[in-house]
Amino acid sequence: MCKHIVVATQQFGSVISGVGTYANSLVNVLLDKGYAVTVICPTIPGSIVSKSNLEILQINKPVFKSAARWIPIAWSFSKVLQTYLRSRSPDLVYFIDARESVFTQTNVPMLGSIHDGYAASCSFNPFALRGDYADWISRWFYYHITAYLEAIAFDKFSFLHYVSDFTRNQIETRYNIRTDNITTIHIGLDTKRFPKAENIRPLEKRIPGKILTVGGNPERKGIHRLVRVLPEVKRRVPEVHLYIAGGDVHSSIVKTIASLGVQDSVTWLGWLDAGQLKQHYESASVFAMPSLVESLGLVYLEAAIYGTPVLASSNSGLVEVFGQSGALLSDPRDDEALVANLLDLLTNKALSKNLVEAALNIVHKRDIRDTVEEISRFLEQALSVRETS
Repeated sequence: MCKHIVVATQQFGSVISGVGTYANSLVNVLLDKGYAVTVICPTIPGSIVSKSNLEILQINKPVFKSAARWIPIAWSFSKVLQTYLRSRSPDLVYFIDARESVFTQTNVPMLGSIHDGYAASCSFNPFALRGDYADWISRWFYYHITAYLEAIAFDKFSFLHYVSDFTRNQIETRYNIRTDNITTIHIGLDTKRFPKAENIRPLEKRIPGKILTVGGNPERKGIHRLVRVLPEVKRRVPEVHLYIAGGDVHSSIVKTIASLGVQDSVTWLGWLDAGQLKQHYESASVFAMPSLVESLGLVYLEAAIYGTPVLASSNSGLVEVFGQSGALLSDPRDDEALVANLLDLLTNKALSKNLVEAALNIVHKRDIRDTVEEISRFLEQALSVRETS
């Protein structure tokens, strides 16, 4: 008799982020392995090929788009699961985002993935956020409410998967994780969707001085830091221009741009589809995202696979992936170091070329299929433990 797995995920059919790429790839592998899979998600996709061992249940879509939207989504997951489990008895429930289990009550073993630890790492002193966030008071409350709910959620799991040891350390420093069945597996890219290394655009054909950054949460992604150091970088590289993709215009950062007089050196691109973002990856001289805190950040890997030199945050799990050879790692709160690293990438072509070559070698070995295979083995371990218990 085939095993039955319920997968709860915000993204199925369509992909908004790396978590969505991972969720869709995982479900396809599980189906190919012969598991019966029930996916619970906000939108029933029209492009999914019907399979006899696939069932899709829809939850209510959240009515707002803020970072806290995961809370009503978690509530919807719990209500749909509660109804479903009255008539069905799956072997495992897998939450792609573990915190979304917070309202779920079940005797079925659960596996969860933890993708970030920004709430867990938030200081208990609210003034610690004041220098980085315009909404520092409300953000501090939100982060600590999230941390409280995460602690409840993570305590429910028989099995946990972290996407980086960096995040694992953040979580386990803050919360009392009681399960022993824990693993760290870095997620990767669907490398078949990207150009081969020999087909990427060389650096000499890029737009000189073009810095690309991506982030729907611009302050946490360190974009305000990039803006603050832009005048100093511009003094040495007059043609420098910062392009901001992946989010709406941020009023506080716009004010900073105006106060520094660099309006002509910043362009807000807004939300882009994969094809539009590809064009910017391929034309940029530098990809920079000095996040204040970052678990893994697949956009770094995307930039690298397009041959763009990467400046990443040292306060992240990227150190585990890129080491010291695939990217420049910058302390997001050290403006002098950020300026120096940006200037190095913009002016030192030999350095940039070496980083690109090393990063391409690293990223092409981090295919999402390998990640999913590792996860499926962990999942099979979870199923085997239940059988023997």
